[in-house]
Amino acid sequence: MKVAALYGVHANLPALDAVLAEVERESLPLTQRLEVDGLGDTLACHATPHDDEVIVTPLTPDERLAEVLEGVEADTVVAGHTHMQQDRVAGRIRWINAGSVGLPYEDDIKAFRALLGPVVELRRTPFDVAAAIRAFEGVEREDAAQFVENFRVAPSRQEASEYFESLV
Repeated sequence: MKVAALYGVHANLPALDAVLAEVERESLPLTQRLEVDGLGDTLACHATPHDDEVIVTPLTPDERLAEVLEGVEADTVVAGHTHMQQDRVAGRIRWINAGSVGLPYEDDIKAFRALLGPVVELRRTPFDVAAAIRAFEGVEREDAAQFVENFRVAPSRQEASEYFESLV
């Protein structure tokens, strides 16, 4: 079985539409915990299995990530939260961050996701960035300007990682 891991849509309808069209072509289910071919018992969560606010970035040391995953019985954990794609192992657990469909924090402004099983593919789907900008400019949200700026010039992986790690 293959699974699409979609995180962080953040009301970005053009990005979600692009990804869902791609997922539909691949006939993939949406689920929370299951046995994934090649990955074993797989647990999906927002940030970490124990805490929805814990931050894990590409700069997080393996030792700290192993502590965060302590007590988890799954073989693989799939998360989002920090919007940056990752695929690594800490202790005995494979940690995958699918990235963010709607608000990527990397130089590449695309809709990020992961395709799971039997291998892990960290995918990036192009979407109509201009339409996303227009949509956010047309709504009254406190964070709309921040989204527009991110679509114009997304923070780099390094910048986002350093910022999030400063919050730990």
